Order: sequence, then C-alpha cells, then structure tokens
Amino acid sequence: MDDLQNTEFEALGSRIFRIRLHGYFTPEEALAVFHVLTEHVRDEPYFLLEVDMVDLTGASPEARRISAEKLGPLPHRAIAIVSSNFAQRIVAKLVLTAVSILEKTNRNTTSYFATSEEAQVWLESKRGGLDAKTKASPV
Repeated sequence: MDDLQNTEFEALGSRIFRIRLHGYFTPEEALAVFHVLTEHVRDEPYFLLEVDMVDLTGASPEARRISAEKLGPLPHRAIAIVSSNFAQRIVAKLVLTAVSILEKTNRNTTSYFATSEEAQVWLESKRGGLDAKTKASPV
C-alpha cells in the first residue's frame, strides 16, 4: 500500500511534511500517499503540509475524490501548495473545495506559492496559530 511510484513523501521536522507529485496522479497513488500521511499525522493535533505540484501533469477525477475524502478527516492543517501553472492550481482548488464541502468544520488553512522556500516560511508562520487553535478546540 505504501508503494509510491510518482510521489515523494518527506518528513521535514516536527509535524511538517512535503509531498512532491510527479506526472499523472492516479487513484492508486492517492491511496498510497494518504496512507503514508495518515500514519504520520493521525495522533497529532495538527500538521503542516507542503504539496509540490510543479512536476504534476494532471490528476484523475477518482484521485481527486480520494484525496478529498482522505484529507478531510485528518487533523487541523496548514497546506502550502507549490505550483508553476494555472492548471495545477485548479487541481489543488478542486480537491480543497471538495474537502470543505465534505467536512463539517473547516480545518484547512491554505495558500499558494511559486517556490518551496516561500512555502516553508509560510508554513512555519502558521505553527503558533495552529498550536493555539488546537489547544482551544481539540479535533
């Protein structure tokens, strides 16, 4: 299940992760990446996630559906989307919109960036707010 073919998953530090998508994102890849992510974050009050889509060529509707369904139940999160074109941003927006429709509460804080460096600075800036938010209202 954890056999990632076109996706890289990295734990970058305490509660901070990077997913790099390459090529075409399939349902099998979506299931595998969310299995790995869930294993890392399920017991955390929140997590910080960079999704690097610069090398993404597309995503199947089923992969987008799986991504939305699997992301929704996870803890509070800040998500930094790194993309190089409008089509990649649309794919991310479709998934994030579906998550907000499926969730009863919005646990996403999201922003878009041109580089990983900008994304990492923004994610670290969100850490304190998520610490306070999750202490005030547990998942």
